[in-house]
Amino acid sequence: MKSITLIFLAFCANPLLGQITHYAKGCHPLMHPIGSRPYEKIGSSKQQSTLDFMDCTQWSIETQKCDATLSRSNQEIVTENYSGRIDYKTEESQASLFLKLNVPQPLNKPWDCLDVWTFGDHWLWGEPSAGTAMQIFAVFQGKDGKTYDINVVQDGYSQFAHKYWFLNHLKLKDGGKLYTHFLGFKLKGNHTDVGISHTVYFSSVYIYQESLNPILFKEFPKDLPFPCRKETILPTNKETVFANRIIADSSGYGFHYQGKDANLSYFIDSKDILGNIRISLNGAEKMSVSKRTLTWASGEEAELKIKKACLAKDTLFMQCYARYGKRRIAFDAWYTIRQKSLIFGIKELQAEGMVQSLSAGCIEREAGSIVTRIPFLKYNHGDRPSILYQNDLFAYLMFDWYTTNASSMTMGKEESGWHSGGKMLYIPKTDGKRNPLDEKLFINLSQDVQEVLPTIDNPASPMRSLQADRLWAINGGADLERLGAFVTGMRSKGAEKVTIRYHEDFWREGGESYTFRLVPNPKLGVERIRKHVEFVKNNDWRVGLYTNYTDMAPVNALWKPEWMKQGPNGEWEVSWSRCYAPKPQIAWEQEAILAPQIHKLFNTNHSYCDVHTAVSPITRVDYDFRVPEAAMLKGVIKRYGMLLMNERKAYNGPVYSEGGNHWWYAGLTDGNYANDDLINLPIFPDFSLLKIHPLEMDAANTGQGHQYICYALAYGNIGILSEGTDAIMRYAFLQPMQEDYVMIPVSHITYNQDGVSYSTSNAIKRGLLNAPRLRIDYKSGLQTYVNFGEKEWNICIGDMAYTLPQWGFLVYMPSSGKRSSSILKDGIRLDEVLSKKLYYLNTYGRTVSGPLRGNGHYLVKKEKFLWEVIPLDGVTTVEFDLSLLDIDSDNVRVIGVDKDGNAVQEISQQKRGILLIQPIEDIYKYQIIPAL
Repeated sequence: MKSITLIFLAFCANPLLGQITHYAKGCHPLMHPIGSRPYEKIGSSKQQSTLDFMDCTQWSIETQKCDATLSRSNQEIVTENYSGRIDYKTEESQASLFLKLNVPQPLNKPWDCLDVWTFGDHWLWGEPSAGTAMQIFAVFQGKDGKTYDINVVQDGYSQFAHKYWFLNHLKLKDGGKLYTHFLGFKLKGNHTDVGISHTVYFSSVYIYQESLNPILFKEFPKDLPFPCRKETILPTNKETVFANRIIADSSGYGFHYQGKDANLSYFIDSKDILGNIRISLNGAEKMSVSKRTLTWASGEEAELKIKKACLAKDTLFMQCYARYGKRRIAFDAWYTIRQKSLIFGIKELQAEGMVQSLSAGCIEREAGSIVTRIPFLKYNHGDRPSILYQNDLFAYLMFDWYTTNASSMTMGKEESGWHSGGKMLYIPKTDGKRNPLDEKLFINLSQDVQEVLPTIDNPASPMRSLQADRLWAINGGADLERLGAFVTGMRSKGAEKVTIRYHEDFWREGGESYTFRLVPNPKLGVERIRKHVEFVKNNDWRVGLYTNYTDMAPVNALWKPEWMKQGPNGEWEVSWSRCYAPKPQIAWEQEAILAPQIHKLFNTNHSYCDVHTAVSPITRVDYDFRVPEAAMLKGVIKRYGMLLMNERKAYNGPVYSEGGNHWWYAGLTDGNYANDDLINLPIFPDFSLLKIHPLEMDAANTGQGHQYICYALAYGNIGILSEGTDAIMRYAFLQPMQEDYVMIPVSHITYNQDGVSYSTSNAIKRGLLNAPRLRIDYKSGLQTYVNFGEKEWNICIGDMAYTLPQWGFLVYMPSSGKRSSSILKDGIRLDEVLSKKLYYLNTYGRTVSGPLRGNGHYLVKKEKFLWEVIPLDGVTTVEFDLSLLDIDSDNVRVIGVDKDGNAVQEISQQKRGILLIQPIEDIYKYQIIPAL
């Protein structure tokens, strides 16, 4: 389209502010191209394309089960004045076409990369479905004379799931040794939408030898604000009076915990550093940890031998070695006991590591054992650790993610009859070298499940005062009128304490780059966005724009190929549609430059930094040997963590992220979406409430209606506004109570069955986690009751009795009498909120008595200078005693107003001290004004 051409030219005029790189004809900022086509100069490097589509007669199309044509086009261009346009329509769902060079391109110079610009007509979202898009394969002739089709980008994202230009990058370390000619590209479909016309474009092709020159990085700080303690992930021990000691004898070493609550012991063999660890409780042997293995790079299992061992104070130190081929590899190892945890450390004493993996070991499962998955605690995707209960002990094994040199943490494959503690993997950097082994394993056992949960040793959010009493809101699109109407609509219904963030549409008009930029969507512009931000703030909301430093498009003005993170084979990672993942080091550097400028441009007062906490840090490990802490999981955590903390500083407000893998970063952000598969996990909020919750203010993101409120309360999360009346319901139920539970320490978590309360440990033993009746007490004094079960739950608070249906709840603050509840009354649900500045009632169609009376659905809200009564349906009758509102006079005027606050009608009151409002057409809400 002509408009896109104009955008390219406009941005090229100011490449520092513009966000689309329009390469000079055929150029690509990488070195050593193959071929003889003309090139132009970019910076100080000479680049050229190997092939292009300026002359489409050098290409032809062969098809299978589809019709396709190739033509030269200037409708969509990126590096040349023309691109190759392919129009195709498939006849069957499994179809293909071959974009074939009439004369194969000889590969007679060293090369290891092939890049090609493409423009598709699918997105990962919406219609047409990305699953119907073709996949792109580069076709080579091998030295053996055979033809090889290689997927250009080997990941889960369809290559043509981008309605914009994308630079596909194929890295083949041995390409120059295996293939003699490049033949073209195949497009293959497995689920194409038959009979539908599609158009895609190809532009410059680059075949080259990648130059891995040194990269200059900003120095990363050595001293970080996390972890906070030398004990790092050591769990909480509830008993404060206890002793740890180590006893040595001829058979080995005993590591002992002796306290009022239990006597727990671990025994290890004096001659086998990775031998079985026997565990006893109160003198009786209960279980053992076995199958601990150290594996060499070759896959062989190492045999560690102890050269020297000594006890020094509270630690057993060992000098060890193992034979790897003809080499003797030295290790330092140690064992110590802290509280009820046995801690094992081991370190490889050389610069280049020889170890492939270290396993935590396994515990053999016995009849009656119970394995419990932990909501919000996972390593990557479905790779989730769990807790074992067996023989009166809970066991949880975990490596210290703060200190490891490993590339990945994983539970690995589950072995029948065994409970695994997982393993640490050491994957080579792109130069083939591994990091030396450095690990610390915590073996946590206790009769109390809460005492085996690892501590997240990050500093707590300092933003509680700004965010704890607010709900979260999300909005997308670039229609400022519609977005403004959402704000005024919610605000007019009483939703005052809200923090909203806008999605990436503020940065892009179509498929162009939307990260690492200062220029917004051209339809909006800086001034319009800035005015909208001020408008939102004037409505008492906090407001932030979308950013992320995990995805970067090749059309971005700041784009540099050397900035992209590399996988173990040097490949770039496609992180999202038309984007690659930048190096975490680059993300940290660039955020520090861009975030303060974004804040200055738009005057926002909080940050939404997407994706960082949604992806596991394992998936963002950079294996490029040139970067500091290459191939190290902790390198990602440290850089993303510091980036997120700097977002808070840059915007002088809370920073939120996407969540799902947010436990690694708890407290380094101020909150996240509380994303996890909670519907299919046990209702086991202890890790969230005891470890994540004290550090940050996550926003509930599970369930609908009353179910949503139950999940929010069970996991101690703030609310997210939805749409319409449901949004006001969420606001009413949660906002008045959040200040008494958000980031407030929990004092008790109990599960109720048949009138008896059980601790979490006993609830696990009794199988109560699937649909529990849950009570949570906070140190503020707040009591929360939530019923997930189908059976009604009868509770008593003082002399008051309440019945909670499924998805019913009651939140009560004894010191103030504040209450938020959804209960059964006379067999029908009744929703009610009583607080100092907000009252809410939904009678579900019948007339009720009480502090709030009437029939219908309404909110009573204290605004800055007056009270408002807001009917939430068209048939509401409102009645309550004016003494609830704590106003100076019970002789008041009631003014009906329209949506804009204009007076429509004064409502006469018949009884002194009692407010009564009958439904009146055309009245939006009512303002209560004390009489003079």
